[in-house]
Amino acid sequence: MEAVQGAGEVISADKLMERKVLIDQCLSFCRQPREADIVCRSYGVGMPKQTLNEIAADYSLTPERIRQIKMRALRRMKAGAARDAKLEERERILGL
Repeated sequence: MEAVQGAGEVISADKLMERKVLIDQCLSFCRQPREADIVCRSYGVGMPKQTLNEIAADYSLTPERIRQIKMRALRRMKAGAARDAKLEERERILGL
């Protein structure tokens, strides 16, 4: 079974599910739902992509503040993914 995503890119339903799981895992490292929402809206994850100005208007914040929140969330996501990778590597080495 195949599904189409993006600009004519054809990927399997399994790949789509795998991407969704990875996105959900990354978003789980955000401390506040607002952080995850801002990241999703900025990159168009599950919704149309929005500008910082559009997101800022909805939150009654400045675009600069939205950018700061987005960058903080991305740093948390990167650090969390790195911790998970290290944990998986330790478990693999120890045979757990």
